[in-house]
Amino acid sequence: MEADTTLLPLAISNFSELRQKGKIYVDKTRQIYKLARSDVPIFLSRPRRFGKSLLVSTFESLFSKGLEDFKGLEIEDLWKEDKTYDILHFDFSLIDSDTAESFEKDLAKSLVEVSSPYGMQPQATDFASVFSAFRVWLKMQPINKYVLLID
Repeated sequence: MEADTTLLPLAISNFSELRQKGKIYVDKTRQIYKLARSDVPIFLSRPRRFGKSLLVSTFESLFSKGLEDFKGLEIEDLWKEDKTYDILHFDFSLIDSDTAESFEKDLAKSLVEVSSPYGMQPQATDFASVFSAFRVWLKMQPINKYVLLID
């Protein structure tokens, strides 16, 4: 008997898309719940092609849309929060730089692209100025308004 591979989430790293297309998902939402309830910054290091982007996308879905994409998963019974958050999602896979200078330029551009829809408007474009403006802007924001995700 041959296995049906059409339900395997090959090359899908977006949680919402995976759920909407009915792909196979091993329910790890109990662990995601524990991580999401933590009040300290979390750094997760995993090997390449080991689900980091999917995990970040799962957090993005949970914090921006609540339980919308989690029907039938364990977190549905655990998560009691109604509030949703604006997401500041930095995706380093979109930065393709071969020098330190071009990396800083691309990172500054990414900071602006992610935060400008929420009102951050730096005056300069160099990395040090943009990063400084981002830090100042972030400190001025209401507490618990944003979730910062770095992939």
